[in-house]
Amino acid sequence: MKEKILIEQKFNFLKSILLFLLLFIAITAPAQVHLFLISDTHVMAPNLLIKNGKAWQDYMAGSRKMVDKSAEIFDALVDTVLKERPSAVLIPGDLTKDGSKLSHEYVVNKLDMLLKAGIPTFVVPGNHDLGTSGAVYYEGDSTKKAETVFAAEFADLYRNFGYDSLSVRDPYSLSYIRTLCKGVKLLGIDSNTGQISTSTLNWLCDQAVQAEKEGYRVIAMMHHPLMEHITDISHFLSSAVIRNDTTVRARLLRSGVHIILTGHFHTSDIGKDYNTNKTDSIYDINTGSTITYPCHFRELTISDDLSHIDVQTRCLTRIGSCADLKDYSRKRITDYITNHIKAVARSRMSIPPSLIPSSIVKAIANAYIVHSDGNENLRDNSALFHSLKIPMMLSSSLRTVINSMLDNITMYGTDHASVTNDLQLSIPLR
Repeated sequence: MKEKILIEQKFNFLKSILLFLLLFIAITAPAQVHLFLISDTHVMAPNLLIKNGKAWQDYMAGSRKMVDKSAEIFDALVDTVLKERPSAVLIPGDLTKDGSKLSHEYVVNKLDMLLKAGIPTFVVPGNHDLGTSGAVYYEGDSTKKAETVFAAEFADLYRNFGYDSLSVRDPYSLSYIRTLCKGVKLLGIDSNTGQISTSTLNWLCDQAVQAEKEGYRVIAMMHHPLMEHITDISHFLSSAVIRNDTTVRARLLRSGVHIILTGHFHTSDIGKDYNTNKTDSIYDINTGSTITYPCHFRELTISDDLSHIDVQTRCLTRIGSCADLKDYSRKRITDYITNHIKAVARSRMSIPPSLIPSSIVKAIANAYIVHSDGNENLRDNSALFHSLKIPMMLSSSLRTVINSMLDNITMYGTDHASVTNDLQLSIPLR
């Protein structure tokens, strides 16, 4: 009997030791870091619309963005963050519609809610965030200029969101570097002008090299894409990629940057490029706008051992005024593309809209939807290719654009051509 009791006591003691060890491991083991990546929110403060009228309707008719729902969508995103409580939120620019002070204050007030809940947010400016001519009040048939912010005021407004004393600031721009989590530093790059000066690029590379020497992984973030996600698109839209992208990309890669988070283009695509001999690579995680179909945002998970980062793509599916945001936003972008094609045909080519085959208009709209959805290569786009190529003699650049876009090939036609999963991917974090 005594032996049985002794055995039970030893068993309970060993069980207690085991539970203690498991608890100790759980407490001391590095935890995964979950990040929300939200881009191109283009928030317009509601009080900038004084009176609905021709001025506002004309603006909306010429915009692919659902600016009229931007504040409501941003509110819904903030609610999602508060509910799911990621480790931090990253926003790579175009926080506001055209940089009005009122819109920035609206965004900051919402981000303060996250900060008070213990969820930090880090931002960099986009091309719509600093002093643009589009920052106006809408009042019936007319507009009037709204107060805007410039670099110094932007840094002051967002002092708690990347521009405080915990960041090391670039003296030449709104770029910075700071600790994002244990073992990882965030390199925030100011690309609001569409280019990076030589002095800022030198500073960025020096900071990345120093961080790597100190044992940190470096994740970069800027507004403009670091590479063409659709090959030759810059022939038609010069701002689609950072200026001198080849040089900037090569220098950042040599400095130890292997992942950069970008926005601006309003579609989600993950591109990959290599160094000259393909012994090293860099990924550009380009994230679509929350106010353009299909209202993408990303969830990023940094592994416990800092070996990789997992990318999951999500859609905001509903807001208070719209129970099915995906269908609604698809119709909005389709209607915009249809009207835009007809307007361009009339104004630039003197072609009456009635002479444009509806099949061509539909094919162009469908191509945009396919590209916006991501992972175009996983769909059968042969009929869409056929519809786009039949009606006109296409230039070499336009053919390259179509092939790169609908086949999901970054660096199409080069020896660096690659296809990546745009929506779900595990990327080495070296």
